[in-house]
Amino acid sequence: MARERNAAVRLQVVPTPAGGVFLVMLGALFLMAVNYTNNLVFALVFVLAAAATVSAFAARRNLAGVVVAVGEAAPVFAGQAATLPVRLVARGRTRHALRVGVADTAPAATVTTLAPAGERVVVPLAARARGEHRVGRLRLSSLYPAGLFEARIEHDCDACMLVWPQLRPAPPAPAAAAGNAADSLAGLRAWRPGDPLRRIHWKVYARTGQLHVREFEGAAGAHAVTVDWAGVAGEPELRLGQLAQQVLAAEAEGVPHALRLPGLHGACGRGPAHRDASLRALALFDTGAEGAR
Repeated sequence: MARERNAAVRLQVVPTPAGGVFLVMLGALFLMAVNYTNNLVFALVFVLAAAATVSAFAARRNLAGVVVAVGEAAPVFAGQAATLPVRLVARGRTRHALRVGVADTAPAATVTTLAPAGERVVVPLAARARGEHRVGRLRLSSLYPAGLFEARIEHDCDACMLVWPQLRPAPPAPAAAAGNAADSLAGLRAWRPGDPLRRIHWKVYARTGQLHVREFEGAAGAHAVTVDWAGVAGEPELRLGQLAQQVLAAEAEGVPHALRLPGLHGACGRGPAHRDASLRALALFDTGAEGAR
């Protein structure tokens, strides 16, 4: 759900590098006009100074009143491109040449023309390390109209980004221990998208031309696997990446899995919610804890 953010700090207007050169040139022209008592140069200085003042005023007016509504960042694996959905609303009038991004970082989303109805943009984020990270401060800025001055507002953003472990090649997860899942056939049901191919009853398909899959007693079924910290080797981050790969492999095959970490014994299950819960546990796992050694 989007959270609306008004201007949390004062709107600032600062010269750009081009604007700084312009102001230095203006000062030099003023000194020349004073030194030579040249009325034409005085007139030029006053015209250029008036243009700079109007440019700074227009830059401030272009940004004033823009409302920022921040959404939720979707989880990603470490090293992947992460994004934060942001909606900009221009109250009362059209705005031009807006940029929104995380303060003090280069990537930013741009909006050429922002209508009063608003527009949704996607702000790039850096997802270098696993864990839950606070986005920080969002900067809304504009160089409109002449590029001599930059108007900007920084907003405190309490949105968080969840970064899962970086995926690593992993061996197949071992089958769940006996007793974790029943192996008796409970019956057949019609095939649904996402069901693993190995559960399809091909003899029934040959007779009827319709796909059916086997169902087993128990919540997990006969092919459950254990994604176990003790089943992989290497330094902690490498292990977590392998476990994340095993979680994805189990989900892709429709196989229920149970996550086992030092101090954590998760329930067996499958589906997007169970997959995301396992990946979240891997993302937030404290490798410095005593149980991880």
